[in-house]
Amino acid sequence: MFVESEPGVIIVRWSGRNTEPVADPLSKELDFEGYRLYAARINSSEQYSLVASWDIEDYKRIVYNPEPPGTWQQLGNPRTLAEWSEQLGESFDPRDYPDPVLATCFKDTVFDQDGLPVERCSYFAPQDYNRGNEFTENGELIENIIRRIEDSTVVDEFGDTLRFGVYEARIEHLNPAVGMFVSITAFDYGDAAISLDPLESTPGSCNEYAIPIYSAAVVEDQKLNVSVFPNPYKISYEGSDGNQTTYFAQGYEAPQKRGSSNFVEQDRRIWFVNLPHEATIRIYTLDGDLVRTIVHEDPATPDSLKSGDAFLSDYSSRAAWDLVSRNTQAVVSGVYIYHVDSPLGQQVGKLVIIK
Repeated sequence: MFVESEPGVIIVRWSGRNTEPVADPLSKELDFEGYRLYAARINSSEQYSLVASWDIEDYKRIVYNPEPPGTWQQLGNPRTLAEWSEQLGESFDPRDYPDPVLATCFKDTVFDQDGLPVERCSYFAPQDYNRGNEFTENGELIENIIRRIEDSTVVDEFGDTLRFGVYEARIEHLNPAVGMFVSITAFDYGDAAISLDPLESTPGSCNEYAIPIYSAAVVEDQKLNVSVFPNPYKISYEGSDGNQTTYFAQGYEAPQKRGSSNFVEQDRRIWFVNLPHEATIRIYTLDGDLVRTIVHEDPATPDSLKSGDAFLSDYSSRAAWDLVSRNTQAVVSGVYIYHVDSPLGQQVGKLVIIK
């Protein structure tokens, strides 16, 4: 799993090398069905919300059992359109028989235990949602957020050729001020013969954290200029549930303190983005007095090498000023000058604080 980011967008890429060619330990079948994409502010399995789903277009066969009380039962495991055509005839299409109605079901003949012919009635239902790169919903053709962008193969140590896909998902229209965890899960179609329900890996077990801004690698490659913006800050506002909430409660500032009910002045932030992996930010008054020096470093830097302001750099290309001076005092309203020094050069700008 690999994550890239740009303003307002998080891009997730992954390979099915370790999922699609692997047999289920219980059924011993290659029962891969698809992937689901989740996102969360907090890396907890209970917090993840489903963003998109991608799965193979396949259909399960449901057969009518006339024995009282008369029930529909799944027969075998799902098959793709090509597999059903191979089994039931070149012109056969399971989508022509979508309803459990005896008068219009698909009819074929089998032999019972006494060798007598018996007419059998079946209908075919999608396994999962049959959402590939594109799918139709309410008569509208929709492009899936998750796309299979490449078919790949590899030869394993036994000389077998393993086939799998390479995928990409773009989550767009995001707030560049808010980071999130993204997670990919894989799921199968189970096994009707042994009454094994479909299984899915746990959301959060495979995850990455990203903020929808340019990464430091992109900044260095394209030599981008530094940008500055506030939280943005609101004392309180009406949340989606109609109740009053705060930006602090929603994790827009001081995410490492999320869950705490104690708000302090120093929890406010001014963000510097488009930073390279390493940079030094100095903030001055208009008179030229040094207010604060912030050393930005890649969060991947070993703890033993990090500076005292390491908590202010939560991403490779982003650092924050907590509106605290080098004398650990809250700064006052006014115009300030910032100076950014990095391997890319130097940049000077102004910012205004209003309290």
